[in-house]
Amino acid sequence: METITLNIVFYGALKAFFGDKLTINKPLGCTITEVIQLLQESKIDAKELLDSCQCAIDSDIISKEHQLMVSSELILLPPFSGG
Repeated sequence: METITLNIVFYGALKAFFGDKLTINKPLGCTITEVIQLLQESKIDAKELLDSCQCAIDSDIISKEHQLMVSSELILLPPFSGG
């Protein structure tokens, strides 16, 4: 089975759970949803944040149903608040 390497970059509150970056290998054609489920299994307390985060590949916002066909940098952006 062919795999791809994902360099996952975390922002905001997600850094408290995962640090700045994490590198994982997943099967070619997996979806962002599958990656998020893996992360949720490893840090159950981060589930709500991961469910509501925006996802980007190389600075382009993408759907969680996006299939990953090449090794990439996946950016996870939790909801932000400010004032």
